[in-house]
Amino acid sequence: VALCGQMGVDYKVKSYKGTGSLRMHKVSSRMAKLIGEKIRDGQDVRFTIISKLADPDSYGAERVVLKNAGFDDLTLDEAARAGAALVERGGFHYAVTPNPEFLLEARTNAAFRQTLLDADLVLADGIGVIYSAKILGRPLKGKVTGIDFAQRLLRWMAAQGKRLFLLGAKPGVAELAAAHLKDAYPGLIVCGTHDGYFTQDAPVVEDIRACAADVCFVCLGAPKQELWMAKNGPETGCSLMVGLGGALDVFAGVVERAPEAYQKLGLEWLHR
Repeated sequence: VALCGQMGVDYKVKSYKGTGSLRMHKVSSRMAKLIGEKIRDGQDVRFTIISKLADPDSYGAERVVLKNAGFDDLTLDEAARAGAALVERGGFHYAVTPNPEFLLEARTNAAFRQTLLDADLVLADGIGVIYSAKILGRPLKGKVTGIDFAQRLLRWMAAQGKRLFLLGAKPGVAELAAAHLKDAYPGLIVCGTHDGYFTQDAPVVEDIRACAADVCFVCLGAPKQELWMAKNGPETGCSLMVGLGGALDVFAGVVERAPEAYQKLGLEWLHR
């Protein structure tokens, strides 16, 4: 559900007038693009593009636009189904999981901001995003962390025989994560790994392509991983790339995730 608009695609939009009365509109892709440009320039146009009408395969997510990113209003189960749909659709897609730190970086990093806006799937990873959306009168269904999304997607991939490539972290961590994931998800195919310490993109791109990966978890840290996916993803042959920060360290058992009680309270940041 691209914010920037695509030629020949119509969008349905919510607009707020006066003290907050709501009107529904159907606008052209040109108008959608203009709205996106205004938002990228920091103007408060008070529009939210909520669905891509012309795509019959769309997973129907409402994209709620905050200052520097649009978030797909999905539960965890809905997000997992959306990710699976992108894999099955073919072509290249990428998913991002912004937290408040992403939004702060996007205020001054135009390339990063554009990459977030152009993502095929944007999940609210952080309780700060959820509270911000609520305060702005555009509440989201709930937090969907990148690691929770990845785990649900892995369950589906294992059942469907999809191929996973792991990119990022220190040397040896991706291999350890691969071993743990194959134990946790019987049938999962981890077709390749590469650490995050590389200076040239082309050999990494070729490795991913040679492995015929369906999905690649890109764990290089933000904003590097998002910019890397947008730039190099189409050449890898992957159907879906997901930016997951430090998830490989968790999958490998190098870093312990916050206890479930902290997760439920939105206090994972405090545990770290």
